[in-house]
Amino acid sequence: MTPVTDEQTFADLAWFHRFTLEPDATLDQAESDQIEARRYGRDADLATIVRRLDLILEDPNSQGAAIRSKIYGIAGNTWLFLPTGDRGTNIQKAIEHQNVSLQFRTLEEHPVEWARTQNNLGLAWSELLTGDRGANIENAIECYKAALQVHTREHYPVKWAATNNNLGGAWWKLPAGPTGDRGANIESAIECYKATLQVYTRKHHSIEWAKTYNNLGAAWLDLPTGKRGANIQKAIHCFEAALQVRTRKQYPVDWATTKNNLGGAWGQLSTGDRRANIQKAIDCFKAALQVRTRTHHPVSYAKTTANLGVMQAEANKLGQDLGNPVASWKAAMEAFEAAGAGLMAEQIHGWIVDWEVGGAGDAEGGGSPA
Repeated sequence: MTPVTDEQTFADLAWFHRFTLEPDATLDQAESDQIEARRYGRDADLATIVRRLDLILEDPNSQGAAIRSKIYGIAGNTWLFLPTGDRGTNIQKAIEHQNVSLQFRTLEEHPVEWARTQNNLGLAWSELLTGDRGANIENAIECYKAALQVHTREHYPVKWAATNNNLGGAWWKLPAGPTGDRGANIESAIECYKATLQVYTRKHHSIEWAKTYNNLGAAWLDLPTGKRGANIQKAIHCFEAALQVRTRKQYPVDWATTKNNLGGAWGQLSTGDRRANIQKAIDCFKAALQVRTRTHHPVSYAKTTANLGVMQAEANKLGQDLGNPVASWKAAMEAFEAAGAGLMAEQIHGWIVDWEVGGAGDAEGGGSPA
């Protein structure tokens, strides 16, 4: 964490004084500030919030159980979304904080807070990339299922929908494993997203509705069972639905994500007019690159540019000149290298070598949930 300046120290003292007088109100404001800081990318504000909360927690006798559990919960969420520092360490701290919070927030005494903490703990496990990835996702699934014991559709419909959406994301991320079934996992994700859409409507929850449709499209695109063409057509329908809300003007980053996903779907669709499908895929990738620039979104830029190269190569094989795939792949490789994604850069280099000896690369797998 960055050093604290004298100005910050003064602000901290004022905050701690306010906390001493009105702990609940001060923590509620801290939680609101955290949400706003996440929304607008104010990383320094997140670091300040988590520093203040953890300073309080250093004294085990400073507050009663109810206040300490609230602090642990807010601090845990802040660690989860803190983009600075080591990501794995931040998520581990988030998990530790939420687990301590659950020692106070029990199902029997505080069911609503318990369910909320279980949902947040699920988010943390779902994001943890270190250790056994499959076990992490399974932990997330168990947390979401626990939260749904309280977050029922009858009593808390919006929370039920949000938790189902999170559960769908966890099923989507769950690897097959030595005895698992990837198809069954994706089918579970699809059912969760469909359930979510029973509550999230375009009229009343348009942003969440669009996000869920994007996620549902990604699941259909990844589904290995059933008729492949039909699955991809369903994915296209979902992505196009999401784009009714995710416009470039209002939500440029989300628009670009869904455009990239839509391009991936068109690129994988082998039924119908293949040349037309490839053209649509290329148009989507080029549109996404209007937002996914190397300067502002280097990794996303590299992924979309790599996908563009794959479609240009496919077009070349069909006698269409829709751009130079090697030029696109080299641009993607350079961006991956600059971003420290060496393995991805090596993969793209392999595509270039294969192309030069008569082969081609493979498009990025499925869509991206977001």
